[in-house]
Amino acid sequence: AILFQKSEKAIVNALRGGVQLTRQELKVALQRAGVRADGVQRLAHLTIQAEIDAVICSGERRGTQFTYALLDERVPAFPARSRDDALAELTRRYVASHGPAQLQDFTWWSGLTAADARRGLEMVATELTTEILDGRTYWFSETVRARGTPEPAHLLGLYDEYLIAYKDRSACLDRSAWSRVTTGNPFLAPVILDGQVVGGWKREQSGGDNVLRMRPLGRPGRSEVMAVAEAARRYISFI
Repeated sequence: AILFQKSEKAIVNALRGGVQLTRQELKVALQRAGVRADGVQRLAHLTIQAEIDAVICSGERRGTQFTYALLDERVPAFPARSRDDALAELTRRYVASHGPAQLQDFTWWSGLTAADARRGLEMVATELTTEILDGRTYWFSETVRARGTPEPAHLLGLYDEYLIAYKDRSACLDRSAWSRVTTGNPFLAPVILDGQVVGGWKREQSGGDNVLRMRPLGRPGRSEVMAVAEAARRYISFI
């Protein structure tokens, strides 16, 4: 606890006045304050704890790099909510951004008890729509509408909300096939094609070039390969 108090004091001093710094820049500030921040995991845990304690939040992007900013300076003050108001708003936002979703998905994502999650859904039920499919009840917002035609393939991040926000991922993921692909390499990120996980991918450096390694779940056809290749080109163009 003393270490975190010291590290968070150093972080506040470095970011005060609207300053936004990358994680590596925060590392320098921590070391100047006498806080050891060597190693990827140690530095990551110091910044994660500062986020948990509501000291810092995400700042603006600097090119392709992420930055941190002081939460109190970046997020405007807001009147305190009652517990019921907060629960209703959390439920409303989760369903609007992640629906169709089940009760178990909401409890998984939010950390709420099943009773609280169910109460949240009951409080905003008139604003939502439900549909039962294969004996499972799905909740979604009536205001959600498709916006244009999405690209068919995407290279997702390792902890992308597309999967991690749901306890039940069976609608888009064959767990047994995924386990076979990730055996020996659990940090493969998912490749999505037409809403389904069709393989894993990982970025590597080779002779100064970016190389994307792909491991398909099955045997993709020509059109599938071309769609994933286009997604890879978009990613390489971004970085």
